[in-house]
Amino acid sequence: MLPSHTCCIFVLLPSIYRNNCSGSTSMKIFFPFLWNLLIASIFPVCLSANGIIPFHADDDSTSDYISSSAINSDPLTGKKYSIVVKVSTLQVLFSEAPFSVEIFLHSDMSMQLQAGIIFPLEKDHFLEQFFQSGGENASASSKGLISYRTSPYNSHGLSFKYELRKYFKEYYFAPQAMFKLSHYNEYSFDVIKDNVAVRQTESKHSAIGGVGLMLGRQTYFMKQATDWYIGAGLRARQIDATVLKEQYQKSPPGIIYPNSHEKKFSVYPFINFGFRTGLVF
Repeated sequence: MLPSHTCCIFVLLPSIYRNNCSGSTSMKIFFPFLWNLLIASIFPVCLSANGIIPFHADDDSTSDYISSSAINSDPLTGKKYSIVVKVSTLQVLFSEAPFSVEIFLHSDMSMQLQAGIIFPLEKDHFLEQFFQSGGENASASSKGLISYRTSPYNSHGLSFKYELRKYFKEYYFAPQAMFKLSHYNEYSFDVIKDNVAVRQTESKHSAIGGVGLMLGRQTYFMKQATDWYIGAGLRARQIDATVLKEQYQKSPPGIIYPNSHEKKFSVYPFINFGFRTGLVF
């Protein structure tokens, strides 16, 4: 049975983000619309899992080459599972804490919905400092692979992933769609502008959307699930940055408040791998 509060968390996340994030108006409108569309597609299954709408599994739907204990079932007891709740521990290394709910729609097909919270590290953390040293003379840079504007370690936000899985015994492949919103407010960096050291303060809002194909292997033992996965695809990123203040230390010292806006759109490939662990119901 899927706990009712789990469904409520998924439904309330857009409101939590909208009320506590100072993102652009377009992001606040588009994100709840996209999320509610996903909720509409899984809500009947959530009701079924909680016994509100009857759901009857087709016991004869398993194909001949899949044994009764080879897919979404315990190898010892043979009991079939309908819901798997998982966490991705490796993502914490990238300042993200996601959890996912996988619901089996068929004996060899499921959908998985993942939501995560993005959190910043301390400013003096070595990983945060690494992304602030990719520019000239180890200063921060807004361009390139190692950029403070693309750093995963300085932002607050939310991330979401949706998968539709097809299983072949314990192995699966799954098309995946993802969406991520992140921001930081009045963050300061040491940058180089026209060969002059500047302490720059800015705010940033970023939206990332993408699609990919995931491959994985999910096994069960004593109501515990282990999900190993790897995948690749394309993502599109829109960054809106506002430079609020520039503080010059030399030649001559002073403070400028440019309030200038910078926008950048990019498309890039990605590779994703890791594992999830969780409980089955």
